Amino acid sequence: MTKKTDISRRDVMTGAATVVGAALLPSSALAQEPAATFYVGQKYTYCDAKVLAHFWSGSTGGNNIWDAKVSAGQMILNRQTRALDQKIRAAAQMFSQSGQSCEFEDADNPPYSYDDAASLASYWNKEWNQNMTPYDAKMKIILNVEGGGNGWVLGELAKAR
Repeated sequence: MTKKTDISRRDVMTGAATVVGAALLPSSALAQEPAATFYVGQKYTYCDAKVLAHFWSGSTGGNNIWDAKVSAGQMILNRQTRALDQKIRAAAQMFSQSGQSCEFEDADNPPYSYDDAASLASYWNKEWNQNMTPYDAKMKIILNVEGGGNGWVLGELAKAR
């Protein structure tokens, strides 16, 4: 147990400088690293953040999309990707059941284009003997990204090219 007399003046001043320095930084600057980490590797998308924000808002009472990116990024930094993936799957189910859905633009890591959807439609038509349109491919992209499947979509797009 540390006694009051064991703490030096230098320790107090260093701690105070750290607190003051952190207080001078905007809160968004402190969160930049986890938020940026969220997008590394093209596994997670804005849709995932949107889904997580909706999921966490029920338990925290007001988590927004930025907070979801920061929290998820922190989980990645803490090497908790398996837990994060489980949360995204559970969140996606709840998101869908509540009538929510992501938009095509929410699949942003990388941003998908109409040409990507057309390429996937053509590829899936050949692979599955279907009559899929680019619109159908967009919907399939959204459904997969919404469930944490951006990696799968990227793999399919690589095959289609």
